[in-house]
Amino acid sequence: MKLPHRKTCRRTWRRPFRSAHRSGFRQRWRAPDDLGLGLTAFRRAIRAHRRLARLAPHHFDFAVVERDQLEHQERLRWQAVWQPALEKAYGPPTPAERAAELHADWLASQPPKLHPRTQRAVDVELAAWHDWMDAGKLAWARHRQRRPHALISLGRLAQMLEIAFAFGRLATGLDSNAPPFEPHNDEAVWADLRRAYGTHELPPASSHQEAAPPPFVAASAPVSVAAPPAADPVSHPPVVPVASPPASTTAAPPPPPRCDAYRRLARQLNRRQRTMAPLL
Repeated sequence: MKLPHRKTCRRTWRRPFRSAHRSGFRQRWRAPDDLGLGLTAFRRAIRAHRRLARLAPHHFDFAVVERDQLEHQERLRWQAVWQPALEKAYGPPTPAERAAELHADWLASQPPKLHPRTQRAVDVELAAWHDWMDAGKLAWARHRQRRPHALISLGRLAQMLEIAFAFGRLATGLDSNAPPFEPHNDEAVWADLRRAYGTHELPPASSHQEAAPPPFVAASAPVSVAAPPAADPVSHPPVVPVASPPASTTAAPPPPPRCDAYRRLARQLNRRQRTMAPLL
């Protein structure tokens, strides 16, 4: 069989033209960027977590969850203060009542129930959060397996630090706008109770021994005793008027100051006006 004739001398411009053509229209195959895929997945997971915190703050906002726990503990502590007094006045509760109280305390410690529509949205976002977290972990594991000694650029390091700080804020509740927990003010409550029901302190013993003055005589006016009929001045000397004993110097204790919000606000405004007066 006769082979076709083939030129062995090719033109000199063919090779440069072919190399330019291939470099312009054909690209080299590169491995997938596992680190970039992992960073993108973690960003999507952070976004899903923030959506969950907006939909159900009592379940996924850690600042609100911690505040609810502290409020429940404060409620139990305050209940332990007045529970013995109630049991002493009305008797101890029965086992059924005790079980009902424990069940009510457990229900109070649980987060509120969500609306069905909100629950469906929470399920969708929670599933997306799990998927993005799994994808980010898988991409990071592949990057460490394929390129264990690769040098990470400065931009990627900045992105990784930003994602780490975002996860830290979500875990500690710093990314939340919820108000902080305020402990229970026991002094204000006891002051209100003393103002409403009075104090149980006994008065001093000296006030019981002193006789009360008659209603028509002033306590500070001297009372004179009339002298007997005329008699011998030697055997019956004249009687000197005797003043009544001084009134008790122990005054009643002043009432406790009012501890309401309006008086505190007025004191703050007065203090601010006195502070700003020299500047004006």
